[in-house]
Amino acid sequence: MTDQVKGTEEFFLKIVKHAILGLMGLALIAIPLLLIYGASNFLSQPKEPEPAKKAPVKEVTMDGLAQYLLELQKKQEEAEKFDPSKKKASEQDQPPAIYLIEAVNIFGCLQKFAVAAEIELPVDRDSSREALEYRGRLESDASKAGRGAPYVASLNNFICKVLADPAIVAIRKDKKFKGVFGAANAYHLAAWDRIVSERNQFEASEQARVQGERAAEALRIAGDRARAITAITGAGAAFAVFMLLAIYLILAKIETNMRDINDSLRARPS
Repeated sequence: MTDQVKGTEEFFLKIVKHAILGLMGLALIAIPLLLIYGASNFLSQPKEPEPAKKAPVKEVTMDGLAQYLLELQKKQEEAEKFDPSKKKASEQDQPPAIYLIEAVNIFGCLQKFAVAAEIELPVDRDSSREALEYRGRLESDASKAGRGAPYVASLNNFICKVLADPAIVAIRKDKKFKGVFGAANAYHLAAWDRIVSERNQFEASEQARVQGERAAEALRIAGDRARAITAITGAGAAFAVFMLLAIYLILAKIETNMRDINDSLRARPS
């Protein structure tokens, strides 16, 4: 009966030992895998987002200017029916300073336009004074946000291009619209401000995109760090389990050896 109990005991001990050896093998496999996974997550670096793009460069063009002049003339004629005294306010005198060259150049283009469109100018017209007044207007308009010297340079090119355009010359020559110069200035100003607004919106959205992507990367890195700590902790736990099981096997082996020694001593004749 004792031999049967001992055989059953050894059988179950053998099963337990094999199970423990299997767990120890799994722990040995898990330790390097968890360490590699933890290290890769811990060492991960944030990806720099694509730099914010600059808005495409746009210039004020003459597209739709002719139609704009005709529609503006119609509105002015309708307004004058109700208020004939409605006239354009004169500009205040400004002291000569910046943008004088641009003002003189624009007035030179205006003189050529007057000849081409067969406009009769007053004999006593003071072009120099008008150019100085216009320079003051340029300075005032350019002082607003988003304008400055680039606005004046663009206006200079635009006005001279408009006044040299055969279609615009024909509109003025046929007297379909008389205030071409003032309307072209207003058209350019509105178009410029629209382009600046679109550019600012585009660049603001690009900056927001970059900030959003950086924030998302920061969250990803924080998640990677957390996973790395979890993996390294798991590797430590696997190592601890391995060591505990190894100690258990050593103690079990010692216990088995002590039992065998005890049995051999009992079996020895006295």
